[in-house]
Amino acid sequence: MEHKTTNILYRILIYVFIVFSLSNLWGIVLDVAPNSVVRLILTAVVAILIHLIASYPFYWIIISIASIIPLLILNRYQSELIYEFLSKAQQLYSNVIQYFRGTEQISTDHLTAFWLLITALLCLCTWVIMIKAKRTWILLPLYILFFIYYWYIYIDAAYWTMMFFLILYFILMGVEGYGRAEKRWIKEAVDFQQEGQLQWIKTALVYGILIVLIASILPKKNNLIESNQLEMIVTQRFPIVMNLRDDLVYSRSFGQALLFNFSETGFQESSNELGGPVRISDDIVMEVKTPIPLYLRGNIKTTYENNRWEIEKIPQYNYQTRELLSREVELGRIIEIEINNVNMATYTIFTPYQPLRIITESPGRIFVDDDFLIIRESGTYKNESYKVQAILPFNVEARASVEGPKLNVDYIERYLQLPDNLPLSVTQLANDITKVFNSPYQKAEAIQNYLRNNYNYSLEPSITPEGRDFVEFFLFEEQEGYCTYFATAMAVMLRTQGIPTRYIEGYRTPQEAVDDLYVVRQNNAHAWVEAYIDGIGWVAFEPTPAYQPPALTTGLSGVNEDDSEVPFDEWEAILQYELEAMERESNDIVIDTSIEENRPINNLPQESQWTLKKIRDHLLTIIYGALILLLILRITYNYFRMKKYLVKIIEDEASISVPSLYQNILDTLAEMGHPIEKGETPYEYSQRIIPNIYDKTYNFRYLTEVFIKVRYGRHQVEKTQVQDLINYLKIIDKKLKVQIGFWKYHYKKYIKGTMYKNYDN
Repeated sequence: MEHKTTNILYRILIYVFIVFSLSNLWGIVLDVAPNSVVRLILTAVVAILIHLIASYPFYWIIISIASIIPLLILNRYQSELIYEFLSKAQQLYSNVIQYFRGTEQISTDHLTAFWLLITALLCLCTWVIMIKAKRTWILLPLYILFFIYYWYIYIDAAYWTMMFFLILYFILMGVEGYGRAEKRWIKEAVDFQQEGQLQWIKTALVYGILIVLIASILPKKNNLIESNQLEMIVTQRFPIVMNLRDDLVYSRSFGQALLFNFSETGFQESSNELGGPVRISDDIVMEVKTPIPLYLRGNIKTTYENNRWEIEKIPQYNYQTRELLSREVELGRIIEIEINNVNMATYTIFTPYQPLRIITESPGRIFVDDDFLIIRESGTYKNESYKVQAILPFNVEARASVEGPKLNVDYIERYLQLPDNLPLSVTQLANDITKVFNSPYQKAEAIQNYLRNNYNYSLEPSITPEGRDFVEFFLFEEQEGYCTYFATAMAVMLRTQGIPTRYIEGYRTPQEAVDDLYVVRQNNAHAWVEAYIDGIGWVAFEPTPAYQPPALTTGLSGVNEDDSEVPFDEWEAILQYELEAMERESNDIVIDTSIEENRPINNLPQESQWTLKKIRDHLLTIIYGALILLLILRITYNYFRMKKYLVKIIEDEASISVPSLYQNILDTLAEMGHPIEKGETPYEYSQRIIPNIYDKTYNFRYLTEVFIKVRYGRHQVEKTQVQDLINYLKIIDKKLKVQIGFWKYHYKKYIKGTMYKNYDN
């Protein structure tokens, strides 16, 4: 009895922790309770209550009475509390029902109650499988399905919770193995102490070897083995590998869009501070169809402080997609580019300078600030595309011949901001570089060329020492770095000369294209500088020596081969005609006049947040998948169980198999509506059955005599007689199938599993 009680306690303890492994994961996803310890306590309370209620229904009566008495007392003296409680219960019920119907999300006030509800359902399901039915093997596919699914959609906590579950599962298998051995010892009256030690040694050896084997397979080094050639072969032959795990995180159904963040590209260790060695990937981000290579702006920063660039909040303006934007570039060439997100989910619309219009498949709202950074309210997800109509400015000489836009004096200070503790050596170097030049453009070119000619490109620069300025350390000591080093240094040095600058982050399309289609990868992420030149406007500069200066600063020859044949004085008329055509097209589109004038984009999500709607969809998908998997496993199990049973009957001693076979015949006849009646002898039953279920090959009375001789006379029978019983069982089995119908027959046989039971056990 002591051993049995200990075994039960072990199972209950493991039951609680197994439930906690998954309920804790749900708690993390739903952000319920402050930490895992609180979730463990709540899970344990729910699990024990479910165990008591399911195992001992009397406890349900006690719990009900214990709950009703305080309610009656409150109803007598504090009835308003009862009304409030019932109201909240009704609201919770309504909220949960509407949630599973997909019409609303779980309210924040109901999150904890909802988590406790699904935890209780998990406890009940686990209790039935593990303690009632004792089918422990079902837990493994059921739980693992949840863990793998959540890990696949980038809930990283699923990994360690799955490890926790597997440890518990192995322990449970050991406890169950010991329990089976214990029953055998009791039956055979063996020495518990001696056999127990042998059993635990055997268990320890088995699981010890298993752990050692798993540990020997796992990698032992921090450095991963890289093989670009192998990666290329795999991705070419099996393209689906490229979409493993990231397919969901970037899709509209399951993913969550983000604002573009340069630290996510690999070119910046973190968003907290610039610099340091980086590792960039070759993952494809987007495909861009454009007539020339372009710089696509994704982030614009103007405040340099504490060795990092920060985004300053500036006015934003609402537009509809397909609506013409305001512009500040007077002359240039209008082009249309198409961007398709391959592995990206983002609110950011990537555009060259200067965008004129955004075209999407479905209408929607966009937000545009004074720097022409564009945010799409609904985001753009995997395999979704949009078009950008933009005007590429003429070269500097041409732009200088016309009156350029004036910089808003209200915002000029933000483009000239410098940290208070900027070392004087930075300003002095900029002065030395530009002292022989007069115009702002010449000064900008001089600083650009100085950086390109005197510093090296490297992905492994040193980390900026604590207390040192990032720009000063790069210019005078490190003297090598990647794009963020060069762009930051140029932007800061130009500001020391009174030239407004913007620090731009985004992607630079590669030089090579197939049919004007450029494949943009993470290693194409880039940072560059835009400087405001009086009388010209904003001009892009490329201080990083690894890249050629952008085509948009060197003329239009790359846009169209025939551009050089168009006289410059005709470009204004051509541009005006194209703009008027776009205006006419825009006027044909109904614009939502209910848009607020200045809705801030800062309210859009900055980080991935899993909404309750997505969680519901995930849970339903997992539940449906688990039910289908369990159904397949159940059908497979019953099929092979019955097949094994018939084979075992033929192979075993015939006299042992006859009672079990005969009982299965009685069960099948009962399913056909002919059960044996109370007090009816086997002979009387056989006489009643023969007229109702006649078969000329096999006489049911004869088969009954065989059963009686074996069951009560202890006679030995031949295997041919056993085969006769099997054949008769198959005959009435076919009659049952015709009588009750195909679907009902297979449900009873393979799903419910009420046929072909082994009564020998």
